Amino acid sequence: MQDILNLNPDIDFTVDANYMADNLCARYADDAYVLRFKTNIVIKFRIIQAFFEVISKDYGTAFFSFRWILQFISSVRSKFPNDLNATFINSSEISWVVRQVSLYLSKCLNLDFNQKKRIKYVSSRCVRVNRLDLFKGILYTILENSNDCIPTQDDFMHRHITAEYFKVCAEIYEAIALLDGKLINYEQADDLKVAVIMPQRMFSIYMTRHYMIAAQHYTVDDPNRLVCFHKILMGLFFVNRIEIETYNFFYSQLRECAKNIKDSHISNDYSNFPLSGTFVNIINSVGLRRHTLKFLPTVLIRLATNEVIMDSEFSSESICRPVCTKEAGKLKRKVLGSNYDDNDHIGLEDMSTYDLISFWKQIKM
Repeated sequence: MQDILNLNPDIDFTVDANYMADNLCARYADDAYVLRFKTNIVIKFRIIQAFFEVISKDYGTAFFSFRWILQFISSVRSKFPNDLNATFINSSEISWVVRQVSLYLSKCLNLDFNQKKRIKYVSSRCVRVNRLDLFKGILYTILENSNDCIPTQDDFMHRHITAEYFKVCAEIYEAIALLDGKLINYEQADDLKVAVIMPQRMFSIYMTRHYMIAAQHYTVDDPNRLVCFHKILMGLFFVNRIEIETYNFFYSQLRECAKNIKDSHISNDYSNFPLSGTFVNIINSVGLRRHTLKFLPTVLIRLATNEVIMDSEFSSESICRPVCTKEAGKLKRKVLGSNYDDNDHIGLEDMSTYDLISFWKQIKM
């Protein structure tokens, strides 16, 4: 790699991605072969560098490296000559690269997430970015480049790739469900009011569904499958007011799954939020008294401490319906389909709870 970079002094990974794209496209506008060659070097070498950072567990730096790659590809796409756009930069190969880089971008964002950096992300260069906007942007990019992401082969490798894809997507939905949740004042004992988050319902449903699909593709002895079942049950709490019969069904699936896992250890990347470990205890606690409940209690997350508050009497009817922004509507249309109308009075979050058991049985067919 270093020998090739020495022969290409115009490639400098320390500069801004847009500047790099402008420089290459301007310098080699009349030489399609060289422009394609240089662009390939930049993309592939930068990805390799980013993976070295992932292997070193420097997830914050890797996050910005993967982000640099996406910015470079986006900038080059807008500047490449039309004939090259058709044959190279808009090819299925580049779409695959964009999707995979976006998936790793999300994983690095999650892995570098700790309790002190809940809403804002601070890099080593003191660059502050909003996590909610990042997750929504990453999700949109993944969906835009996922038309052919599901392998038709049914062997172990391709099933694992599919499982990882849906697991990462589920983690993104999980993050958005919390970061885009309703912020309300919750009255505790002695008239004490605290700021709490009520997870966003629509993205909680999609979080739960994607963990189901991931669980279905992992092998029965893969510990990641057990992680997915814990997350499915966590998602049921996020959706709010789920019937206990639905919880009982997936709790039984969790216990059945645990029998096939030789090591019940939850993998290190299990908790992209500190809440995950807390919910393992909540799931076990509710599981012991699930036969005495009709609905799951409402889950509220205390903003200052990440404390999980369970309230069976809480009603969300008095909370004002949030106004959908233009960006939120664009993302919903991508998630829900082109027929989604943001002006409709009934959205997914207002519908009765989807039959998640039927969905699980459907994907098992």
